Amino acid sequence: MNPSIECLALIKKWEGLHRLRADGLIEAYRDPIGIWTIGYGSIANLDESRPVREGDVITESTALRWLQAEVEEKAKRIDQLCKVTLKQCMFDAIVSFAYNVGTEEGGFKTSTLLRKLNRGDYEGAAQEFDRWINANGRPFQGLINRRNDEEALFRQDGFPATIAGVAPIESLEAEESPYQPAPLPFPISRTLREGDIGDDCYTLNCALAGLGFLAMASQPNKFTSVTKLILRRSLKRFQGVPFQVRLLQSLDI
Repeated sequence: MNPSIECLALIKKWEGLHRLRADGLIEAYRDPIGIWTIGYGSIANLDESRPVREGDVITESTALRWLQAEVEEKAKRIDQLCKVTLKQCMFDAIVSFAYNVGTEEGGFKTSTLLRKLNRGDYEGAAQEFDRWINANGRPFQGLINRRNDEEALFRQDGFPATIAGVAPIESLEAEESPYQPAPLPFPISRTLREGDIGDDCYTLNCALAGLGFLAMASQPNKFTSVTKLILRRSLKRFQGVPFQVRLLQSLDI
């Protein structure tokens, strides 16, 4: 998908064009968390392939060109990461969100928002926007307002139709993500079977790694034959782990 004019307008609204001088040039400045920034929130000098630094000065046309290039880059990455159907307004909201928080580790790629989205939980994903409101460890009013706008845009045209609570998947494939401790209580939305792919399968594999049955390394989002074998051999040990009570009731093993 391609970001719309509405997406670009939302990003321009919240990034702003700061430090515009009387001579028409734009100076670099430190953002609320101390990162050198210029133009419409750019932290990279795209013309010199380096981070923005103190003393950088650009024209307004350069600021707009960098904005458009970064938005296009974010949009392509979001297309790769999102495995479910998105309406244009939803896509635009996510591009604005990712432009602000980044698309990779520590940003959109490893966010609960993306995990919920890719298992078809559109409502749950929408509720994740307002968790990203802190700057330097404290709520920042500008981010609160921006997330409200992004969530409103995400919800604007309603969510894609679902069948039996499962979102239409376009090209869901197995992938690996860095190990993370399994949340408590264990989030189960269906009965898991060998071959299943999804966020709950990833969480299950992380739980097995946390208990010492798998290596403490990146885990797949797939219920593999190894996952099934470990569970069959380890039922007695699982009985002593509180959050596994619900887990055992939701496995087809």
